[in-house]
Amino acid sequence: MRLAEFDSVFSAIAPLEDLNKTACAHHALKALQAALKDNDLGFDATELEQIAKGFIPKGYLWHFDANVLGNLALVREELLLGVKHTKGYLLWKQFLQTQN
Repeated sequence: MRLAEFDSVFSAIAPLEDLNKTACAHHALKALQAALKDNDLGFDATELEQIAKGFIPKGYLWHFDANVLGNLALVREELLLGVKHTKGYLLWKQFLQTQN
């Protein structure tokens, strides 16, 4: 079964040992900060400043990808909110519960 897919500007795989939304988003943001040291991902100066301060840039959201366990994708807010879809985080939790 394939679920909703969104074009993203960046994605990262979060460790699943301690699965919670805050920890996953923090891990993904740290990965984004590290990636920006060597890559220009097309963010403007304001967005780069927000990222450097530890915030998701305005107009973006983390998408918990239901197709790839642990994948968080940074997606334009209007894309993510404009498509009704199954929330990946809930599917991650359900999957991991069946593995224990």
